[in-house]
Amino acid sequence: MAFKVCLIGCGAQAHNSYVTPLRKYTEQFPDTELACCCDVNAQAAEAFAKEAGFAGFSTDYEKMLESEHPDAVLLVTPYTVTASIAQKVLSMGIPALIEKPLGNNAQEAKLILQAAEQSSTPNQVAFNRRHIPLIRALMERIGERPVRHIDYRMHRVQRKEDHFNTTAVHGLDLVGFLAGGKATRVDFAYQSTEHFGQGVMNIQALAQYAGGTTASMSFCPTAGLVCEQLCVALDNETIFVDLPIWGARGNAGFIEVYEKDSLLYSKTGLEISDGDTMPDSNGFTCQLFRFLNDIRAGVRPRDDVASGLEAMNLSDCIAARQTFYCGEKV
Repeated sequence: MAFKVCLIGCGAQAHNSYVTPLRKYTEQFPDTELACCCDVNAQAAEAFAKEAGFAGFSTDYEKMLESEHPDAVLLVTPYTVTASIAQKVLSMGIPALIEKPLGNNAQEAKLILQAAEQSSTPNQVAFNRRHIPLIRALMERIGERPVRHIDYRMHRVQRKEDHFNTTAVHGLDLVGFLAGGKATRVDFAYQSTEHFGQGVMNIQALAQYAGGTTASMSFCPTAGLVCEQLCVALDNETIFVDLPIWGARGNAGFIEVYEKDSLLYSKTGLEISDGDTMPDSNGFTCQLFRFLNDIRAGVRPRDDVASGLEAMNLSDCIAARQTFYCGEKV
């Protein structure tokens, strides 16, 4: 019997991040049926169906789901409409991989979680950085040892919107994921760069986590290059990771491990990637495979919506220009 998959949202994110992984998945698991994809723009839906290999396309996701009865849904919608659609999908009992951010704010993310809990429907949040091959190599290197401190930086070019929190949320989630515990306190500082536009600013965050890890994070939306970099301190060991976000700078990224001021280990992103495309190096391929294979096996995904709530809470703090966070409420 075929394992049936549908997709909602056929915009740029779906084209850039899901076409190649879906093709790879159906090649490896030929019993997978890409049944139907949906977008309010009929031309976009038809074009994506042809590119990714879906049998059909639709402009009405509810009719599509009622007709197809899929085993799993990929929700790749703009975050402004994600919450309402995700609640409907989960309420229908259909397992869903939900693109980030989880709605406009943490309250919408909680509504998604509520729908998942009430229907007991498996779900996964698509924070792809958790699945980047270089991050997986970092986690393997860390093992069970305590992480003492994390330095993280996110630079972008000419990002002049006043809601950069919807991009910063990816870094907030990644650092929390690596820290392995809930944040007990996060202090925020803001540096105005309004000569670029109203509300444009650099953001710094100093965080403490329940397991003892501390972290410093910086988000600079109008810097000189696109980059995301980590420096992780363990006892007697320092690990540098340069992430190949969107293939920026033509850089495959790298991981370097140092002990006593000597290089112990060094690998490029190409050496440990899941393949030679952007979705492979940026974690989308691994993310998709894990979600669909978990649903096939009747396993509830580890990276569920609940695991993404804290990053959404911290994103809300940035949106409101709050200066500190202590648990669920500030």
